[in-house]
Amino acid sequence: MSGVWAYVDAAYGLCAALGLWLGVGAALRLRRARRALARIEGS
Repeated sequence: MSGVWAYVDAAYGLCAALGLWLGVGAALRLRRARRALARIEGS
């Protein structure tokens, strides 16, 4: 039964890594979009 927890732990780690990656990617896209918008409004 201990083998199941290894899978649960791996799945949880994968979900956490994926969530972090998506969060960072979304934040970078948002910042880039905001900067582009500011450049358009400034011109």
